[in-house]
Amino acid sequence: MQQNANVPSVYLLDNQNYLNKTIIRPLRRADKTNLTAAQLLAAAQDLVVFDSSRTELDKLTSKFNQGDFFKIRFISVEKNIGSV
Repeated sequence: MQQNANVPSVYLLDNQNYLNKTIIRPLRRADKTNLTAAQLLAAAQDLVVFDSSRTELDKLTSKFNQGDFFKIRFISVEKNIGSV
């Protein structure tokens, strides 16, 4: 990742979230034994997916929703702004 890499903030539309000193890694099966339900839910609530097609999001949603733990749905930035 390049220095000062950033992504737009989904909460403050004029701001950027800089990824300096950020660790990004996939969630692993072993994490299930160490993370609490609250931590997993918090991570899912902050999940942002960029540049994905509706088909890719539908596949990802199906994968998340396989279990009975919690259900997830993705909304577009436009829909999120419209609900404010």
